[in-house]
Amino acid sequence: MDIREIKNVVDNLHKRHPAFCGAKEQVTYELLSAFEDLCSLAVMSNMLNPLALRKITDHMDALNQALYWVEKSDLPTATVQIAADISEERYNQ
Repeated sequence: MDIREIKNVVDNLHKRHPAFCGAKEQVTYELLSAFEDLCSLAVMSNMLNPLALRKITDHMDALNQALYWVEKSDLPTATVQIAADISEERYNQ
């Protein structure tokens, strides 16, 4: 399997993931909220491990890919206000 085939498998696999269901705006908000929390945790853990801030780059790469998938998806756009409270189940997704 070459790299392009692997990329296609990964790009298609996310479409069935529950984190990518809902309106584009809501999914984007949830991704950004999770990213914010991950960055806060990395900053707090930096006190115990100075190398912990390097994880923010990994989180940024993952966020960038997830936002790309959302933008390219056929998710509907929201016509209602974005819900600011995220359920624990949705947050874990």
